[in-house]
Amino acid sequence: MKVQIWFLKATLLVINIPLLLMSVFWWPRLMVNIAAVLPRVVILGGVVGLLLYGMTGLLLWSGFQLIRILNEVAKQGSFGLMTSQALRQIRRAAIWNTVGYMVSLPFFYFVADRTDAPGIMLIDFAIILISVTIATGTNLLLQLQTHHD
Repeated sequence: MKVQIWFLKATLLVINIPLLLMSVFWWPRLMVNIAAVLPRVVILGGVVGLLLYGMTGLLLWSGFQLIRILNEVAKQGSFGLMTSQALRQIRRAAIWNTVGYMVSLPFFYFVADRTDAPGIMLIDFAIILISVTIATGTNLLLQLQTHHD
């Protein structure tokens, strides 16, 4: 059991490192590119940047909650009260992530239309779908846990 938990923690680390690198290197470059392409709408780069950093923070918070769940399972060998609280926080973060990216959809459409890059919209839709999937999965885990107890 310890090997599987260690492997899941390593996987979370591998997932979160590119997310941190994107927020340090790619998000500022994206905001500068938006400001260069759309000089009249400078505020758009700032709004998109705030949304991206906010959603990245929510994803990192969810990763921290997953590590808390793995530590709890490693100690007790089963799900407990702290685990259900962490699952609720992950579900809330996923819902807010979905809402944030839904709000940013018009901004991404505006940028995709001006730069003739429709792939930007697909990235936004994929992130929304992933967030909805996470929220649904955590909701199912919470229902299974309450049904089991």
